[in-house]
Amino acid sequence: MLDSDLFREILISPATAKSDRIKIVSGFATANMVDRHMSHLSKLELPIHIDLIVGMTPISGIELTHHMGFQKIARNAPYEGMSFNCRYVANSIPVHSKVYCWMKGDALLEAWLGSANYTMTGFSRAQLESMAQTDPEYAKNLYHRAEGNSINCLSEDVEDRVIFKESHLPLLSAPQKATSQKQLGQESVIMSFLVKGNTPARSGINWGQRPGRDMNQAYISIPTQIRKSDFFPDRAEQFTVLTDDGDSFIMVRAQQGEKALHTTPSNALLGKYIRARLGVNSGQYVTREHFVKYGRTDVSFTKIDEETYFMDFSPNFGPGDDSELWED
Repeated sequence: MLDSDLFREILISPATAKSDRIKIVSGFATANMVDRHMSHLSKLELPIHIDLIVGMTPISGIELTHHMGFQKIARNAPYEGMSFNCRYVANSIPVHSKVYCWMKGDALLEAWLGSANYTMTGFSRAQLESMAQTDPEYAKNLYHRAEGNSINCLSEDVEDRVIFKESHLPLLSAPQKATSQKQLGQESVIMSFLVKGNTPARSGINWGQRPGRDMNQAYISIPTQIRKSDFFPDRAEQFTVLTDDGDSFIMVRAQQGEKALHTTPSNALLGKYIRARLGVNSGQYVTREHFVKYGRTDVSFTKIDEETYFMDFSPNFGPGDDSELWED
């Protein structure tokens, strides 16, 4: 029985034993967990294929946020040499089991069974979970039974056979600019792209403006007050970010002092996105005037849950005199 260090022991260590595939059945699962898993495997240069079946969809449905994230990864896995397949149980009673079966080709290597869902919470220290090794043949058979009653997340019929739940997105009007330390306790924060009234030359939105870098590389600075709060997850804990224009990213806190928000697997995704919103060329140096012309010099984040945030960069608010409030 194992009840600690589950992520390393169950999702990483078996991959070093020449495995090339993991089959997972999990009652609940999230897209940012898939990204976290792939990211760690990629850093170890372990090209793994992940087969996931989400089991509780017949009665619990699935958050549209996670469905969109699964589809995005399934269509274009963000890590070289890796691939992802996702299915939802749709034609039977729900499956609450959590099974992880490692394989090399058709050969079964090892399998785990227990309480940990394939979610960030399930493989974190936030709650106690326990897992035990089980017969790989049993695990494979359980996977295939669930597979026979499931539908691919990319299927044209998936919306007719699975209940999708809308995420509780905030209905934002003009955001209230934070004016005191008390507002750090709220579930929404605003952060500026400017430093001392201008865009930084080689950091923030212009992080990539230097030789040998992708010119789109960028990050959003997290001011000291917000870093000291628990608004964002800890360093290296991926979370999903939905945007006001219907896009989505996986983001993570990074850099010394956890002072920056990056997109993963590349922080160039963020820079390319912001430049597109501003209407400037990909890789172009961004100035304060670009933001002013667009109508906004800051961005707001609202926490939906511990793994999901809403990022608003819509221009209809205007920058206002206090748009640089959350600068450091």
